[in-house]
Amino acid sequence: MPAERLQAALGAPVSQGLGQAEGARVASYFLQDFSASLSDGRLFDLQLIDAPHLEHIEGAPFVVARLHLTPPPGAGADLFDIH
Repeated sequence: MPAERLQAALGAPVSQGLGQAEGARVASYFLQDFSASLSDGRLFDLQLIDAPHLEHIEGAPFVVARLHLTPPPGAGADLFDIH
């Protein structure tokens, strides 16, 4: 996510190092505002794989986090929506 957008969403600046408290706040934001679902509305389980961190992508600052998506029990993961 562009760091500028995240700062606007959180109402606070995002620092270069993303300390433990700030990283936890960013992780919480990602887990609350990101979702994936099947066409019938069932949601995927989300797990944070690593802590959010700042990266420069094509010269712009982005906050990056990796999430693991697990489909609902008995469902495939071939087609889903990301919100």
